[in-house]
Amino acid sequence: MLYPPKINYARPESLDEAIAILNSYKNNLLIAGGTIGVLSLKKRIVKPDIVVDIGRLKELKGIKFEGGSYSIGSATKIYEIAESDFNGAGFSLLKAAASNVGDPLLRNMGTVGGNVCLGDPSNDLPPALLVLDAELSIRSQNSARKVKITDFYISPFRTSLAKNEVLFSINFAELEKGYRWFYYKHYIRHLDHSVINIAALGKVKGGKVEDFRIAIGGEALRVPVRLKTSWIMGKAAGQEELKSIINEAVKMCACIDDRQGSAAYKKRMVERITQMAFLKVLGDKK
Repeated sequence: MLYPPKINYARPESLDEAIAILNSYKNNLLIAGGTIGVLSLKKRIVKPDIVVDIGRLKELKGIKFEGGSYSIGSATKIYEIAESDFNGAGFSLLKAAASNVGDPLLRNMGTVGGNVCLGDPSNDLPPALLVLDAELSIRSQNSARKVKITDFYISPFRTSLAKNEVLFSINFAELEKGYRWFYYKHYIRHLDHSVINIAALGKVKGGKVEDFRIAIGGEALRVPVRLKTSWIMGKAAGQEELKSIINEAVKMCACIDDRQGSAAYKKRMVERITQMAFLKVLGDKK
């Protein structure tokens, strides 16, 4: 049985109080669901001066839809997304990603903010949010800022979120009619980190691509990343375009031989699932 060390623990009553505590301790650990934070404490991977629990702050909870856009509080549980009644194409993509997180216990404990802010390349929500052009609302003691999620991930387990900042909400616009979406997660064993997970969405009109976005995560990548696809707009979604997208995906792959398989195997999975995404979203020309 693993036990965490003796720690200072705070459960603030408001976001302002939480941020004030974070500013008082340089070496802090912020938790909401605690699925990773508590495990890190038990394994003595982290040794913070204080643990700040924001999991019960009502101002960080809930899903709102106003003016065609969603705002999801960072302490919203992952299962709340997976079981939501929202069914637009954009939110449906995010629901599919949320439904792939761990198992029911993890989805009931884990929060949206934790999944986004950990910086784990294999987490499910980041690729979906990348193609949804999500914007992150971040608060600190004296300011608030907005960060595009495409600028958020720096390296494995490292983001642009500072130790004295709190992710307040994740925001994105719902898609107009005619969009198709795709989400797929490939793993060796259930609850393993994914080898690769891909999110994509797009729209075809008159046989030409009006929009196409695709993002890749998983242990085959160093960070979740959205591919550059602006060049395909206005073109037919043919074999040459498919080949170019696959080549771009493979370039992003940091494939190595490890317990999850050989580099060649991972590269093949990147190729195969990228092809699946392309054909699902753009394959039936209309």
